[in-house]
Amino acid sequence: MQISQTLNWPLIIHEEQQMSRIAFHQILKDMLAGLMRTEDTLSQLEWIDTRTLELVRYYISALNGCAYCLDMHYKEALHHGEQPERLHAIEHWASLPFYSEQEQGLLRWANVCVTKQAEDSEKQAAFRQLREHYDEAQIAWLTLVISQLAQWNLLVKAFGFSAGHYQPAHHQPAHHQPGQQ
Repeated sequence: MQISQTLNWPLIIHEEQQMSRIAFHQILKDMLAGLMRTEDTLSQLEWIDTRTLELVRYYISALNGCAYCLDMHYKEALHHGEQPERLHAIEHWASLPFYSEQEQGLLRWANVCVTKQAEDSEKQAAFRQLREHYDEAQIAWLTLVISQLAQWNLLVKAFGFSAGHYQPAHHQPAHHQPGQQ
C-alpha cells in the first residue's frame, strides 16, 4: 500500500487499484496539489453536512459512469451515515419519498449541471428550487462541489483507476454536521 499525503488529505492507493494507463506516482504533483487544495477548501464548508455532500458525489459519479468514484463515494457515504437504500435508489430520487426537498433540489441541480442536454428552462427551474434552501453564495460553492467531482470522474476514467479497493480514511470524523469544526 502506498500513502500519499498532499495538503493533509490522505489518499490511500492499494497496489491492486493502480491506474492502468497512468500510474499514480506519474501524476503531476502540482496538478494533484491543486485538486487537493480545492478538496481541502470544500471539506471546510460548515453549512452542509458530509453525508449530503457524499450523496451528491455518489449521484454525480453515477451520472458520469465512473465506477471507481461510485465505489469510493458509496463507501464514504455509508461511513458518514448514509443509508444503503438511498444510495441504491439514487437514480430515482425524484419519485421516492426518502429524499428531502432540500436533497431533491441539490440532486436536480447536480443533474442539470452535469447533463449536457439540459435546457435553459430546466436549469432555471432547478436553480429556483435550490434557491429555496440555499443562498447564492452556497449555490456557488455547491456548483464547485459538482464541477470538482466531475473533474475527478473525468481524470479517474481517463487514467484507468480500477474500482473495488477503496477504503475510507478512518481518522476523519464520521459525521460532520453543519457548524462543527
